[in-house]
Amino acid sequence: MLGGETPSPQLLAYDMREEDDAGWGRGAGCNGIVHILLEKVDERMRRHYGEVRKCLDDRIPVTVVKAVQGESAGDYLFVAGEEGEGRLFGKWRGAADDALLCMARGCSDSGLQPEAGLFMHRMRPKPRLFLFGAAPDARPLAALAARTGFSVTVSDWRPAYCTKEHFPGADELLLGFPDEVMSRLSFGADDCVVVMTHDFQRDKELLSRLRPTQLLYLGVMGSKQRTSRLLEERPALDGVKSPVGLPIGAQGPEEIAVSVVADLIRHVRLP
Repeated sequence: MLGGETPSPQLLAYDMREEDDAGWGRGAGCNGIVHILLEKVDERMRRHYGEVRKCLDDRIPVTVVKAVQGESAGDYLFVAGEEGEGRLFGKWRGAADDALLCMARGCSDSGLQPEAGLFMHRMRPKPRLFLFGAAPDARPLAALAARTGFSVTVSDWRPAYCTKEHFPGADELLLGFPDEVMSRLSFGADDCVVVMTHDFQRDKELLSRLRPTQLLYLGVMGSKQRTSRLLEERPALDGVKSPVGLPIGAQGPEEIAVSVVADLIRHVRLP
């Protein structure tokens, strides 16, 4: 379909609304229409996607705008950063007007806009999860979080625990006591933190440093009574999730990991 020296992008539509084999032929019945854009990836596009990767690594969101109809089909524009900042790059004939840039920076997800002949997709940096504590029960949590799209950092002062062998999916391992590690870290309002060292004094030290920080999610492994003691019997646990995770009756490290990661996803997707 894309053979030849100068293939043109093609937008294909598959109607999946039929509930029998007469339409799609497989009886999928998902009650929607699937649009697929076929296009050649050349060296220039590879370079541009390399720039996208760098932006995401630098925690900068990027929106891609693709022209899928008309003479400009095949043009694409990357809009990096939030409204009023960032930069533009790509292959786009003519100037990008303010209306297009406003629409791109206001894009929150993905979608085809047939009336404008455009497809837009918002690419965000991976949400970050910081795990303080590398005991064996942290391993399934780190592994599941990494598999579901989180950038995972694990920190512990015990070298026998905090190893790549135990946390192969983690992006970073930080070995050191809380006061050593915290001085090397910076947190953002979209970050998630779970404290699970199982050492009362270390947990207390970590919470004293984390409480003033604006985070998306701050959870503490253990009972609410223990967390109240960590917070010096403060009557309210505002801003601290304890017990950590969703209340699904989880038992054992693997089920607890499911409950915690589900809660993290809920906060990331439905803030």
